[in-house]
Order: sequence, then structure tokens, then C-alpha cells
Amino acid sequence: MRILVHVTLTTMLRHFESVLLSLADRGHTVRIASPVRKSKAPPLPALEAHRNISFITAPDGRSDHWKDRIADLRVLRDYLRYLEPRFAHSPKLRSRAARRMAHVTTRGEWGHLVARCPRCHERLIDDEVGRMLHGFRHAGLTSLAALLASTEELVPSDSGLEAFLREQQPDVLLITPLIMSGSQQPDFVKSAKALGVPVVFPVFSWDNLSTKGLVH
Repeated sequence: MRILVHVTLTTMLRHFESVLLSLADRGHTVRIASPVRKSKAPPLPALEAHRNISFITAPDGRSDHWKDRIADLRVLRDYLRYLEPRFAHSPKLRSRAARRMAHVTTRGEWGHLVARCPRCHERLIDDEVGRMLHGFRHAGLTSLAALLASTEELVPSDSGLEAFLREQQPDVLLITPLIMSGSQQPDFVKSAKALGVPVVFPVFSWDNLSTKGLVH
């Protein structure tokens, strides 16, 4: 079996080293793909030395006009999640999501979510904005989240990523961490599904499911 593993950083493989080595020992071909990074740590020695494991460079996300727009959409969906009642007592998570949304949607120009109170006109920042948004009806936020989720479904698979997957010819795509806010990794999932390639999502860390982004 040809197993394609996509990670944003090869250092994340430390949680899955024994699994990948076991697959390789059983005769499966494991190819680990990650984008080029300026400060990239070397692969784990045991993985690099195995004859059935190789490392390749993956595209850094989409190649079409959706690349930035889809990132904006996803980071907004990730932020709306922390406005849900179950995160009412999680101001740190809400503030972090707000800062991430501001950074992504302004292309790094802003590092915080800033607004003015409509009543007192005081300057609000990050979680203060989030608390103000809690004033909206939960049903309204739910409808907005559903609209954004439907928009994600309408975004097509990227031809560049499909070409990459066709070149690799994997029998299965294993992808992690996947749920970082504003991640481009969901587009690899979208293209794999378009080509009929099964996808496996091993969660990098147990707390990621409640402290990171959504599974888009």
C-alpha cells in the first residue's frame, strides 16, 4: 500500500513515529509530504533511515484564486465556534481565535480584533469584542456558521493539489494536524475526496479538538 502522510512540520511526526515505522516494517511505502519552511527541523533519524520511508515537498496550499479567500472563510468559522455558549467561560481561547482571525484576514497587518462599543464608543479589543458579539442571538450566530459551512462545500477542489496527488498515487492520505486555524490542509482533503482517495485524520494531541480550529 502507498501511504501519503501530509504534515505542516516534520517535527509533528514525533507523535506517530512508531506507527509509521510499523507500517514501513510491514512493507508499506510511506511518503511524507510537507511544505518548504524557512526553519525546518531535520526529520527523525529512524524515519529518515528506513528504506520504505521517503520525504518529499508538498505544495503550500491551493494554486487558484481561492487560496486567500478560503483561508479567510475558515478562520472566521473557527472564530465563530468560540462564540458558542459552551465556550462562554473560555476567554483565552476566544481571544486567541480573534487574534488569529485578525492576522489572517488582514494579511498580517493587524494582530488584534478591534471595534468600538456602539453605546459608549469605547475601544474594544479581542475578547471584549467577543463578549459584545455574545449579545447577538445564538440562533443568528448558528445560522451564520451554517451559511459559512455551506460555502465551504461549494468551494471546488484545487487542480494543482489534484495534480500533486495524482503524481503520488496514494492508496490513502494520512493528514495532521488539520485543525490549525486558517489551515490550508483541508484543501488536500477536498482534493483527495474528489479523486476518491480515502483520508485518515490522526489527532495530533487530545486537546486540539477543543483548543484549535474546526475539522473543515
